[in-house]
Amino acid sequence: AGSIRLAGADLLQLSPDSRAHRGLGYLKQTANTFSSLTVRDNLLLAGEVGAPGRSSRERLEALEDAFPLLRRCSHQRAGLLSGGQRQTLAVAMVLMRQPSVLLLDEPIAGLSPAAGRELLTTLNALRQREGFALLIVEHRLRQLQPFIHGVLVMREGLLVASSGDPDRLLDADWLASHYRLASPP
Repeated sequence: AGSIRLAGADLLQLSPDSRAHRGLGYLKQTANTFSSLTVRDNLLLAGEVGAPGRSSRERLEALEDAFPLLRRCSHQRAGLLSGGQRQTLAVAMVLMRQPSVLLLDEPIAGLSPAAGRELLTTLNALRQREGFALLIVEHRLRQLQPFIHGVLVMREGLLVASSGDPDRLLDADWLASHYRLASPP
């Protein structure tokens, strides 16, 4: 029950493509690229849906500058990329749509610490330059902490706590007061 609003529109009443046109970008954790298409074709296809803005070609160039891997592998099939490369492609596909709000479901899951840090660093730089809001669901709290500005705690679909202090993400006592921790962050 309830609603989810973005710029005054109730997103629950809209189709997924209408949500994208309103500026919502979403990266699901798995199965988020087209393995038989090239990297460039994945990006151009993703650019066909989204908020109005720069042309797909201009956006592609900007993202290839931000993620040089995309340019190096542009003619390679996505299914032949490593897990970290595929995740970078998936994030860039969502960014092709020029979202005003970007939701990421465990974007660094399965990535090495170095690959996760690189992806988060680039995302943070793009967020600062382009001004989109970023909401990340992630289990690797320690790796995420340097890149956040606030913490939201949800339990059973309800927001139960929030803090503008990024250090709360690693505060086991504060987190435990809102839900049970299996192990410290």
